[in-house]
Amino acid sequence: MREITHISILGCGWLGTSLAKAWLKKGAIVNGSVRDEAVFPSLAAQGIRPFRVNVEENGIFSNAEAFWNCDVLVVSIPPARNERVTEVYPRLAEQVVAEVKRRSIPRVVFISSTSVYPETGGEVNEETSGRPEKPSGIALWQAEQLFLQEESFRTLVVKPGGLIGPGRLPGNFIRKAHPSRPGNVPVNLVHSDDVVEAILHLTEVEKDSAVYNIVSPEHPLRSELYSRAAELQGIGLPDFPVGENVKFKTVSSQKLIDTGFRFTYRNPLAALEDLYEQKEND
Repeated sequence: MREITHISILGCGWLGTSLAKAWLKKGAIVNGSVRDEAVFPSLAAQGIRPFRVNVEENGIFSNAEAFWNCDVLVVSIPPARNERVTEVYPRLAEQVVAEVKRRSIPRVVFISSTSVYPETGGEVNEETSGRPEKPSGIALWQAEQLFLQEESFRTLVVKPGGLIGPGRLPGNFIRKAHPSRPGNVPVNLVHSDDVVEAILHLTEVEKDSAVYNIVSPEHPLRSELYSRAAELQGIGLPDFPVGENVKFKTVSSQKLIDTGFRFTYRNPLAALEDLYEQKEND
């Protein structure tokens, strides 16, 4: 496998920026795309070469050819929340696939989500079949297939669980979390540091097209995690209802662990403690 020296991140948002900074520390040249040029100074100050790239249904509009000069293209564009998402998002993926082929980019990392898995009432892994239940999950699954079916380049599909990290404290999501789901279901969360390290690890050890979940191996109950988050944040404790015959899934990351990867935060409760301690020290 040739050395990775040039990375381009299509969608250099919260997670993409963390990923860019990690690759910069390894000595790579990193390009980051955004839709708004007002973000350029912030990216440049962190060592990321900023570009404006808009992916639309009818084409890709960019202000610089140099963005596409890379060993690895990371696609980090979440599907929009609208009623046409299952129609629009795959078309955007088609545009990116065509551009990758046109530019002869050898490798793609497509950041998907565990929302592609159905709620089976048990454990799911990379081999689990079944139709996603949410439109955004359906759209992501369709996009995954478009990338994976291509033979002219290799695609690494990564499926993080719910992301937590600096700036994404679970306590901030309590209003959204309650009362949409009962508290007696397991969570599938992961710290952004583990997602970043897993992606860097997989680009080094995985030579073929492949799919990997990235979720903390331990799954506390929703009520347990959000109650602790509320406690640490000093806000009112949520009162989650207890449901019967509740739909849920527990996402396994065993395939990733089997490659030799070790999570910094095996349990998201441990990540909580560190996040709130860091917040107090800032």
